Amino acid sequence: MKPTVITSGVDSEYVLGGLASALQAAGYGVHELDFGVIKHDVRPFLEQFSQAGVAYVTSAHTNLTSRLATSIAPHLIEKYPNYLSPLEVMAHLKPSRTFYVPHDLLSPFGDSTLDEYRFLDLYDHILAPFEVPDLQSRLGKHTRVHVAGWIKYRADSRDSHPDLSLGSATTPRVAVFLSFVEHFQKKFGAAGTADYFKPILTPNVRVKLPVWHGIEEMERAIRDRTNATVVSARCPSTSLIDQSDIVLCNGASSILAESILSGVPAICLLDSEAEPMETKQEKLKHFPQIVFHDYQAQTAVPSSLIDASLSRKPTRQLTAFDFKLVERLLRE
Repeated sequence: MKPTVITSGVDSEYVLGGLASALQAAGYGVHELDFGVIKHDVRPFLEQFSQAGVAYVTSAHTNLTSRLATSIAPHLIEKYPNYLSPLEVMAHLKPSRTFYVPHDLLSPFGDSTLDEYRFLDLYDHILAPFEVPDLQSRLGKHTRVHVAGWIKYRADSRDSHPDLSLGSATTPRVAVFLSFVEHFQKKFGAAGTADYFKPILTPNVRVKLPVWHGIEEMERAIRDRTNATVVSARCPSTSLIDQSDIVLCNGASSILAESILSGVPAICLLDSEAEPMETKQEKLKHFPQIVFHDYQAQTAVPSSLIDASLSRKPTRQLTAFDFKLVERLLRE
């Protein structure tokens, strides 16, 4: 008998939709808990499965509980009052087996500020996006590490989103991904954010924001106040990266890691917003192919820097996620 599967995450950190669909197609009963969508308390729902031998799959920060978030990330609870971390979900669900799928390529196994490594051995299976030689030894024998590929990358859906047909074919094809949207929403508002990035949001540029609470207002402001083409936040980042010659992002984001590992050159905009410039450079030190542009004065990226970035074209390292592996593990 196939177990029921429950998944969880929140908005842009919920990357399990494709896996949920694949498992449903294979005959599994799947309940998706995207706390960016859920408007009610899910604890009673979880508790009704507590003796049912369900499997639990998450892409969320393991120990970012609602209580901890109140102290270090109050905006999370303000915007998502029904949010539960994997620790809280597991306490109510009591699953028979657990899976962790990273949503972030920059720090796939946990944010250092949360010390998430300490909690990874709570899972039965870690589905790693690439080979990490010392991870298994650090987690012990109970937790099994599998190289499963990148969860956001699906070879059969790279070009499927309708927004990707928009924009000019002029080369190089530039994609801009905006990060730290919570910071910019609070400090500048939607219109101010559009104006802040206007120098790089030029014709023939496609811009994408992450899925996050209230992001539609920011998308409208960018359409109204810049000449860039807005790609829906719901468009898979991998699809836009694959159809770009160069990627720009305003900080040490997983997007930059995803771009480099996808074989697409990338430029990081450096400014003092959200976190210090030095911190951004430190976080990206393992990706020497990334070129930096000082954006403190909000100036356009010079063509010479774009050429320099294009000359550092990296080798693609990411592979498509192995959905069949998850099915095999569920059958064990």
